[in-house]
Amino acid sequence: MIRRLGTCTICAAMAATPFAANAADELFDREVGVYGGVGIGYGTFDNEDFLTDDNELRDDRMTWQAFLGARFIPWLGIETSYVDFGEADGEGGFLDSNGVTAALGVYLPVTPSITFSARAGQLWWDATGTAVAPLNDFEFDADGEDPFYGVGASFGDSEGLGFGVRYDRYELGETDIDVPSVNLEFGF
Repeated sequence: MIRRLGTCTICAAMAATPFAANAADELFDREVGVYGGVGIGYGTFDNEDFLTDDNELRDDRMTWQAFLGARFIPWLGIETSYVDFGEADGEGGFLDSNGVTAALGVYLPVTPSITFSARAGQLWWDATGTAVAPLNDFEFDADGEDPFYGVGASFGDSEGLGFGVRYDRYELGETDIDVPSVNLEFGF
């Protein structure tokens, strides 16, 4: 009896192997690989409004980023990026900041051409600027490392050209920067 059960189990496993291999190949071929891209966004500092008091769009908040990542399994990967937060210029002074990130990404493929994602990682940043004080103006140059996180959605196949949207929150010391962005992505 035990010998017959063992033989049946081995036969069933051998019969199922091609189907399991084919299903795994389909999933991994579409969802695993290296990708890169560029994006533009609009940064807001410390929860400020997108509009000025005159209901005009703040025109000095453009950000851009370039990123490169790899997905090792369909739902997990790593990503690195360069982010330029642009220049903030106002009555209180001037700020120019940028940084490099490293993140762990979690992916949820909804269809072969739509994937949702969440990222969390570290931002190494540099900021320079001037500040206006009542008695004196002063310049500063600061750098640091702080956490960041974000969510996004990608549209297109995992190979070739695609389109994505992201919403990221970065911390630069005591300042929070929120960046919604649109991205061109290319999967290899």
